[in-house]
Amino acid sequence: MKKLILFVLMMVLSTSRVQALPKHNMHDKEFTEMEQKYGISATFAKAVAIQESGWFTSNGYKNKNNPFGITSKGKLKRFDSVDESIDYFGSLLSSDKYKNKNIDEIGKIYCPNDDKWARDVKKIMRMVGKWINRVIYLRKQQAIL
Repeated sequence: MKKLILFVLMMVLSTSRVQALPKHNMHDKEFTEMEQKYGISATFAKAVAIQESGWFTSNGYKNKNNPFGITSKGKLKRFDSVDESIDYFGSLLSSDKYKNKNIDEIGKIYCPNDDKWARDVKKIMRMVGKWINRVIYLRKQQAIL
């Protein structure tokens, strides 16, 4: 009976909107390390990367290892690795310029030309959070069986 319930639950979840999340590497390890090092929420950082890179599909992400849209001297900054860009983002957001600011305040500094940036990042954070919670739940259910 438990296996049947789990099967039905997995079928329901497979048709939900949450399953539309990309199945490729979302750099969980790197985001977790950044959170531990700088105290910047991994979920927030991942949401910014998703927002800025179009779910890790942008040319900046693919060609310059830059999922955050970080610029230097008016040009998209190139990183040697995505890990390096995630660390750089953590360092940037822990600087005095962003310290102790909420997402709305960060958005006005980080992306001043997009008044919907903070709203969109928060939406992605909720979506990613729901996806993570469902994955954890399914793993627990599989462990019970």
